[in-house]
Amino acid sequence: MSENLQFDFSVPCVAPAAEPVRAQARRTRKLGQIAAGLHRSTLWRKMLAIYAQGARTDAEMALALGIERTTVNARRAELVALGKVEDSKQTRKNPKSHVENTLWQLRKDA
Repeated sequence: MSENLQFDFSVPCVAPAAEPVRAQARRTRKLGQIAAGLHRSTLWRKMLAIYAQGARTDAEMALALGIERTTVNARRAELVALGKVEDSKQTRKNPKSHVENTLWQLRKDA
């Protein structure tokens, strides 16, 4: 049975990517970067609206927005760097972990 099988290994299985495919990949990557930028600014706006209601921990902000805490940490750090948010110098104990978490608030002079 195996005597009848023939394989031609001289033909490549995958052709090298043509330049138009690479150009399309660049456009797709750029669109992804634009979408991420829009998502970032949307999160900033939502976070600033929540901070306007009072100081929050990153965990509380993540719960309010329904997103991962790591995403909140990154966006909050950007808002701190932009001078929009500051450390309130207060903490609140997380009811689950019993760890003290920093409360973040809108900058008073912003």
